[in-house]
Amino acid sequence: SNPMKTFAGIEQFLLRARRVPGESAWTVNGTLPWVSNLGDDHYFGAVASVEVAEGEAAQEVMFLVHCGAPGVELRHCPSFSAMEGTNTWAVRLTDYRVDAH
Repeated sequence: SNPMKTFAGIEQFLLRARRVPGESAWTVNGTLPWVSNLGDDHYFGAVASVEVAEGEAAQEVMFLVHCGAPGVELRHCPSFSAMEGTNTWAVRLTDYRVDAH
């Protein structure tokens, strides 16, 4: 929901992408606090804002995240949230690599 809320002006992107110099790839960092229906072998779609030089137009990159990949950490949501039955997690990306193809 973070990209839709961002495009509607409700919140900002929670994921940031940086281009890998000389490659058609990005590294992504940030946390999505509530992502439902996940498991270690699952995928989900995400959008990150791309770091650009001052004065350049804003850019985004859309990509798939594999929950069991390097750089992906699933964290339990607070137990008071009653989200255990929905398999909802906070997802932390740390230098998660996204290739252009």
